[in-house]
Amino acid sequence: GIHEVTVGQYRAVIDPEFPGGETFPVVDISWHQAIAFCEQLSAHTVEARAGRRYRLPTEAEWEYACRAGRSEPYVWIPQRRQGDFSGEAAGIQPPLPLTPVGSYPPNDLGLYDLRGNAWEWTADWYEWDYYQRSPWSDPTGPETGYIKVIRGGDWRFVGEVCHIDYPMPPPWKSSPYVGFRAVCELVKVERPSGITAPRERPQTPETSE
Repeated sequence: GIHEVTVGQYRAVIDPEFPGGETFPVVDISWHQAIAFCEQLSAHTVEARAGRRYRLPTEAEWEYACRAGRSEPYVWIPQRRQGDFSGEAAGIQPPLPLTPVGSYPPNDLGLYDLRGNAWEWTADWYEWDYYQRSPWSDPTGPETGYIKVIRGGDWRFVGEVCHIDYPMPPPWKSSPYVGFRAVCELVKVERPSGITAPRERPQTPETSE
């Protein structure tokens, strides 16, 4: 998704009574609830007929999307530079509040809020030395674990050395600072001979979550 999943989208798929502003990123949900959203959206008749299946990104996919093709290390700065309208909030002061998705410019891949707004659940279990022995291409994280990896950069945490909050929670725990974005996979839909798929309005990137 070009945006984090919003409260409005979460209401439409899972919980019509979920609190919050319609266009704000949905937060305070567990990893299990994020998975349930993806599964229920994938099972929706229109999405299933179109061969669209939804899931959380792996940490490697998230990293690639955030870097937008770049490879240099992220530069941490303590104070926001004058004229900085990027929305990045990775430990920078003064802090930025949660905002409606798309409030700040996108990165070079057209994706919003990877370095700002809510932190985001990924699919991966966490293991501190995983990348020392992981596959070089498309690593998907350890097979088992206790805590899940979240990624992002908001006002709440200031880096790996911050001990105020544990940055990678167990999948059953929610946080008012953690949301998610969904990955859409296109899968082949087998249809009986002579039956064609119903015509529908094509998805746009803005509605891809």
